[in-house]
Amino acid sequence: MDINSISEIKVYNLLHFVPSSIGEAVIVTDLCSNVLFMNFMAEKLTGYSEAEAIGRTIVETFGIFTDKTSELAKVSEEIRNGEIFRFGDCTSLLTGNGKKLSIAGSISPVKNEADEINGLVIILYNVTEQRQLEKQLQHVSMHDALTGLYNRAWFEYETVRKEGTLHAPVGLMRRSPVMLQQRL
Repeated sequence: MDINSISEIKVYNLLHFVPSSIGEAVIVTDLCSNVLFMNFMAEKLTGYSEAEAIGRTIVETFGIFTDKTSELAKVSEEIRNGEIFRFGDCTSLLTGNGKKLSIAGSISPVKNEADEINGLVIILYNVTEQRQLEKQLQHVSMHDALTGLYNRAWFEYETVRKEGTLHAPVGLMRRSPVMLQQRL
């Protein structure tokens, strides 16, 4: 056997098994977003097998959506420019079994020898538990533990956010002397 063919076989095997060995969800698509490859972690995260997803578009197969519609335009622009697009703030995945997961990740262009983009690599992380913990921490930091009402930190934050400087949140009522006498 030729040394070149042995090394080609090793490289092929290495390139074939590396994506399957990665601990994050890896999905590879063509330029039309048709799924070409999914590793085991992607199958586990999305709830779809590779066989179910191959040849279908990301939009058809996975319910990936964001609360920020402006991010979709940003993805296209950055990918066209050959840049890596990272997401995660408000991105969710609707799995094959109907669960909604919070996800983070990146979309990277795959370039050929001529530096032309001919596909995408999508990396996904499940951050559902992390986001739930962040929401709990935010709630605890802004609410009184005993009453559950907003605490002083929240009032100061809101006052600064709305006014630009710290002011005491005091409201005044205006009543006529006649109305006050009627009450007494």
